[in-house]
Amino acid sequence: MDKGYTTLCLFRKDDVIDFFKNGKAFLHCPVLSETMTVEEIAEDAKNCDKLFDKANPIDYSIYYFILQFVSDKKKDKSAMVEIEELRGIFPLDNESYRIGLHLSPEIRLEKPIFQQAFYNFQKSKLLESSRSGVENIARIFDIEIKLPKKFNKKDQEALVDAFYSGTPINGEHSIWYYLLGYSRRLPYPKDNRGLFIDILHIFYNFTTKAEINKDLSQSNAGQAIMGSNYTSYKELLGILSNQINFIKQSQKKADKYYWRIAPLYLCLRLYVERNNGLITKEMVESIKKNYEKEDLKYALALLGFTLGQDNTYKSVYINSNLPFLQKD
Repeated sequence: MDKGYTTLCLFRKDDVIDFFKNGKAFLHCPVLSETMTVEEIAEDAKNCDKLFDKANPIDYSIYYFILQFVSDKKKDKSAMVEIEELRGIFPLDNESYRIGLHLSPEIRLEKPIFQQAFYNFQKSKLLESSRSGVENIARIFDIEIKLPKKFNKKDQEALVDAFYSGTPINGEHSIWYYLLGYSRRLPYPKDNRGLFIDILHIFYNFTTKAEINKDLSQSNAGQAIMGSNYTSYKELLGILSNQINFIKQSQKKADKYYWRIAPLYLCLRLYVERNNGLITKEMVESIKKNYEKEDLKYALALLGFTLGQDNTYKSVYINSNLPFLQKD
C-alpha cells in the first residue's frame, strides 16, 4: 500500500481524457487530501460530502469520475497532479461503472464505492433546485408567496427522496406531500373536471397513507363534478364548495384550504405544461387577474417547488430585462 497523502477530486469526463493525454493537470475543484486510505475515506460520510462541495447538479453520472492520487505532500485545490500519482478512477454509480471509460491504453475502473455519497449529493441538489423554483416563481410573478406551513422540511426531504429513489408515495405525511407526489393512473377527464377529481383522489390517498387505485369519479363529490356541464376552474370550484362532507373532512384531516389551493395548483401546472413549460408575461398578467391572491400565494409556491430551477430559469429570463438576451 502506498504511503503518503491520498487525494481525491471530482473530474469531468473530458478533463479525465485531457489529463490522460497530457499527463498532468491542475485541480480546480474541492479536494480531499488525507493520510487515510481511499476505503477509509469512502466510509466517512462527512468527508465524502466534501468531494461534491460547490459542484453543480450532475445530470448524468457517466460524465464524471472521482480520481485518486497518492503523493508525499498534501495537495490543495490549486495543486498540480501528474499521471504517475494516479492510483484509481472511481465511477459515481453502478450505471457509470457498467458503461465504463474507454481510453487507450485501456484503464481499470474501480468499483463505485462513493455511490452513496453521490446519491446524497443528488438528493440535496434536487431539494435545493425545488426551493430555488419557489424563489424563481416569486420573482416571475412579483408577489409574496410561501409554502403551506404543514409542508415542512421533513415532508420536502421525503418527497425528494421518493422521487429520486422511485419509491411509492406513502406514510405519515401532510396532504401537500401527497399532492406534489401524485401521478394520475386512472382515466379521469382531460379537462378541468379531471383535475378536481384528482384532488378527491389525492385526499383519499392521504387518508389511507398510500397510493390507492380507486375511481373517485364515482364518489358523491366526484359524481357532482362529472355531472356538471361546466369545465372552468371557478365554476367547478363553486360545485366543489357545495360538497359539504368533503369540505369538512378535508379541513379536519388535511388542511383548511386544501380544497381551494390544490385545484388551483393543478390548473396552474397544466397551464404551464401546455405552454411548453414557459411562463410568459401575458400568462403572469392573466393569472394574477383571474385568481384569488390568497390562494395564489400558496398554489404558486407549490408550483415553484414542483418545477424547480431547471423548469423555471427560462421563464425568469424571459420576464427579465437581462442585457445579454436577444431583443425582439
